[in-house]
Amino acid sequence: MPCSRSRSSAYTLGLGLGFVTLGTSRILLLKFSANADNKYDFLPASANLLAELLKLLLCLVMSLRVIVREGRSCRELGCSSSSSFLRSLKWAVPAFLYFLDNLIIFYVMTYLQPAMAVLFSNFVILTTAVLFRIVLKRRLSWVQWAALLVLFLSIVSLTTGSGSSQNSIAVPGLRSNPHATPSNSCRLYTQLLEQMRNSSASASWVSSLPGQEWRARMLQKLRSLGVGHILLLLQCFISAMANIYNEKILKDGEQLTESIFIQNSKLYAFGVMFNGLTLGLGSEARGLTVHCGLLHGHNVYSLGLVLVTALTGLLPPGSNGAAGHLYLQRQSAQRPRILPSAGETAGHQRRGVREVQRGRRRTGAAGEAQHRQ
Repeated sequence: MPCSRSRSSAYTLGLGLGFVTLGTSRILLLKFSANADNKYDFLPASANLLAELLKLLLCLVMSLRVIVREGRSCRELGCSSSSSFLRSLKWAVPAFLYFLDNLIIFYVMTYLQPAMAVLFSNFVILTTAVLFRIVLKRRLSWVQWAALLVLFLSIVSLTTGSGSSQNSIAVPGLRSNPHATPSNSCRLYTQLLEQMRNSSASASWVSSLPGQEWRARMLQKLRSLGVGHILLLLQCFISAMANIYNEKILKDGEQLTESIFIQNSKLYAFGVMFNGLTLGLGSEARGLTVHCGLLHGHNVYSLGLVLVTALTGLLPPGSNGAAGHLYLQRQSAQRPRILPSAGETAGHQRRGVREVQRGRRRTGAAGEAQHRQ
């Protein structure tokens, strides 16, 4: 028992360190992959699409391994009937929430510094706790509420103490060249796109309108009020909603018999669909993808960001988001126990004594009957 407890503690500590390392690395890679103007040369949806494709590929491989090992049908991966298709649609909701979560963070980093973004991302703990109490009717102890209050006050004090240094700044010394050389078609399309932007921005009759000046002032005021903080709080709320919805799905009775890798394959398939629709429905994004390819504007840091995002979604093993602990509990519950507990042992002993006493009574009664005969 002590050996198993120490092994479980080491495993939990390793998962925690892995999450912290990947989360911090993701924020830094988001910052380093931007250009000198603190914008992105690549489409953010393309980075998320590559990450979702990588996660989907790995989960499909593990799902096929589980299906072959357990002798199941490959129809479990798809939608063989209308009822199975309707059951699979439930994964579209958390996939859409995670899609928004992964997309908002790109715009957050254009307003906030990496350290401030990491600090404010701890608000997801507060939003998750509140939604757990409201949606799942979970009761928190006074110690847990006190810990949440300390976390909230710590974030507020560190934020107010940083002053005006919260705005995002560019890091020109760490820029990387694009991963691929653009083709002639891509160059012509980007030049045409740039000319269209310049012509629309330099139109004298548009710039002279009073609404244009009012819009510029409003954008400046919104930036001063902290758009990055608002977007980050929105991201924390969306992430908490996705985690709670995932746990509600995993607690469904029908999901207890389905492999976690098959469930994640459905989740990531919807993630690929939403990111693909983002690239296909927008005229500018569709044109850049068609003429320049999916890797247009990507560099070493953005490709590292794709890998880190995929690994973050795959930890803990094969689980989706905060529902990983639920998966581990479910696996331990399904795993057969070799040694019974003390209560079960005492119960078995009491039942054994009763059966022996009943056997003796039956034997004595049978002997008396034979003696009478």
